[in-house]
Amino acid sequence: MRAFIGILLNMSLVRKHLFHSYWDTTHFSQDMPVFRKTFKLETLKLILRFFHVSDRNKEPKWCSPEHDQIYKFRPVFDHLNATWSQQYKLPCTISIDESIDGFKGRHNLVKYIRIKKHYQWGPKEYNLCDAKTGYCFRTLYHASGMPTSVHGQPYKVCETLMSGLFERNHHLVVDNYYTSVPLCEEMLKKGVYVIGTVQANREGLPQAMKQKLKQKGDIIACRKVGMLAINWMDRKQVRLLTTHASAKQVEVVRRRYGETRTIPQVVQE
Repeated sequence: MRAFIGILLNMSLVRKHLFHSYWDTTHFSQDMPVFRKTFKLETLKLILRFFHVSDRNKEPKWCSPEHDQIYKFRPVFDHLNATWSQQYKLPCTISIDESIDGFKGRHNLVKYIRIKKHYQWGPKEYNLCDAKTGYCFRTLYHASGMPTSVHGQPYKVCETLMSGLFERNHHLVVDNYYTSVPLCEEMLKKGVYVIGTVQANREGLPQAMKQKLKQKGDIIACRKVGMLAINWMDRKQVRLLTTHASAKQVEVVRRRYGETRTIPQVVQE
């Protein structure tokens, strides 16, 4: 079984167009003897055909409330999440974002996200990662019937991924899909600071955040107890919401041109 898993992991590291290409000996420059020495092609296909990690007899029916779209690999998924969190200690700055696992086959988890550049088709997952190294600490698949809250599904995703990490003064960096006033307020109560871009139509934002700025460098800052909203004009208009940074501006040097420019401190962080 270890050899079987090792072969699958090697396939993800060395990409080829066709499955049987790993056993192809036509071109010596593309020959990979480790696959032939470990498994015959037909043997590996048979293992893949009958390989299961869950009990099919206990699988909830499709129409039942207990139905789980990732039931077939739920044991492996839970084991990976537990192992990732045990083997790594998260630093102060962490981030949550969604990604697509490239897959164009037929499956009820497959989604299409046009703005994703790496993969646009495949299962969608939400990842809690180290903001500097990119280490995935915890992941959550997007499936039908996901739990939600009165503050919306993005809030519930953040709350689920952050479970067990409250009251540690983490700085959570998110994009405008997740950032909202309720998220900042509730996370601040639980000892987590939030920094992220925010959409202008979010409920609870002041009217100044919806104002259109024209000149580059213009900035509007609004403060509420424990929360700061910034409307800043760079090449495009940027709206930020944070519970950590201040409204002051700092000077930075652009590496490419050596020019000095002034930006909000929250952008630098």
